[in-house]
Amino acid sequence: MRRHAITLLELLIAIILLSTVVMAVSSISLFSQHHTVSASRRADLQNDVSLVITHMGKYVAQGVGDQSGNVALVEHKTGGNADGFSVRVDLQTDLNKGHGNLQTTPTPGNLDDDLWLHYYLDPNDNNFKFACTQIGPDSPACLAGEILSKKIIAGTKCCDQVMPLNPDTGFYINFTDNATVVEVGLVARYDKTIDISTDNPQVELKNRLYTRSSSNR
Repeated sequence: MRRHAITLLELLIAIILLSTVVMAVSSISLFSQHHTVSASRRADLQNDVSLVITHMGKYVAQGVGDQSGNVALVEHKTGGNADGFSVRVDLQTDLNKGHGNLQTTPTPGNLDDDLWLHYYLDPNDNNFKFACTQIGPDSPACLAGEILSKKIIAGTKCCDQVMPLNPDTGFYINFTDNATVVEVGLVARYDKTIDISTDNPQVELKNRLYTRSSSNR
C-alpha cells in the first residue's frame, strides 16, 4: 500500500488556515462581548437619567405659585452661580408614613407653610442632588436630601437654556409660562471624567415638567 506523507508546505498551509479560523472566531466573540458591554452601560445610563427626571416630575407637579409674584420655580445657586432650580411646594407631613404628601387643600398664598425643593448639579463634587429648605415657621419637616445621580457631566445652564442637539453641559433648564413650566435636559456619561467612546457611552434625555400652577393659568 502506498502511503502519502504530509509535506512541510502542506503543514504550513494547514496551520495558517487554522490560525485564520481561530482569529476570526475570536474577533467575532470579542466584538459581541464588547457590543454587549456597551449596550449594557447605555441602558444603565438611560435608567439612571430616567429615574432623576421621574423624581423631578413628581415634585414639580406639586409646585405652586400665586398671582402676587411668588413663582413656583426659581433658579438655585451655589456660591452665586446658578447650578439648578428650586420648586415651591405645599406639603404636609404624614407622621404615620413618614413622608410628604400633597395637601388636600393647598394654600398657595401662604408662604409660611411651604417648602423649597432643590434640584442641582453640585459644583463641589459634581453630583446631581436633591435637597429641601423650609420656607417659614409653619413649614412641615423637610424631605431627606439625597444624591440622585453621579453620572451627569459637569456644567449647568439656567434658566432659559434648551438642550441642543450636541450638548456639552450636564444640566439644561428652561423656565416657560411665567415660571410654571420647566424644560429640563440631562446629559449622563458612563465615566464622566473622560471623553465619549464606544466603551464610554453618553445619553441625553429631556422632558417638559408642569407645576400645579400651570394648570390654573
